[in-house]
Amino acid sequence: MKILSKITRVILLISLLMIVFLTSCRKQDTSQTISGQTSLANIHVPAGFKFETTQPVGISVKAMNNQDVPVPDVRISILTDYPENGGVEIVNGVTDSKGVFSLDYRVAALYSSLVT
Repeated sequence: MKILSKITRVILLISLLMIVFLTSCRKQDTSQTISGQTSLANIHVPAGFKFETTQPVGISVKAMNNQDVPVPDVRISILTDYPENGGVEIVNGVTDSKGVFSLDYRVAALYSSLVT
């Protein structure tokens, strides 16, 4: 009975592998063109268009305590969004003696706002 069970497992495994290989290795025909498709040679780009995916942003954060006194040496992190929304840190730094963290930074143009 054990031999039959091993043979059955081997046959099932081989069958599964054959199915995976036969269905996943189909070459798709990519020669078809989409109607209305324009070649790159025929694209007209306006003269003022900039091929930029980043934009310069001036960042300034002032750290103050409860008595409105500037707090030096505070780490400030700038994120793309809140962490619970999947935001990631893009830059960080430390406040100066006046409690200010300031820099010019280039961020992806798709961001309309950042969070600290």
